[in-house]
Amino acid sequence: MKMNKSKMWILIIMLYQILLIAMSHTAIAEELTGDKKLSCEALICLTSSAENMPDECTGSVSRYFSINEDTQKDTEKARREFLALCPVD
Repeated sequence: MKMNKSKMWILIIMLYQILLIAMSHTAIAEELTGDKKLSCEALICLTSSAENMPDECTGSVSRYFSINEDTQKDTEKARREFLALCPVD
């Protein structure tokens, strides 16, 4: 298939933009560690059904359910605070 120069430049620019987007998502994912990372994973994993939950969810969901306080109300509050560690911006 023969391409003229303008189409080739458009294709190159589009591929470059895709590469930049992919790199920015990788950089964001690498910034999250510890409980911040686990809280974001838990938010995603807890939205899926238990039967369809991927194996990658085990650590984050286990961390979420390991949060236990003296009362049910305190446990719920602590779990909400854990989930709130995931940055939204």
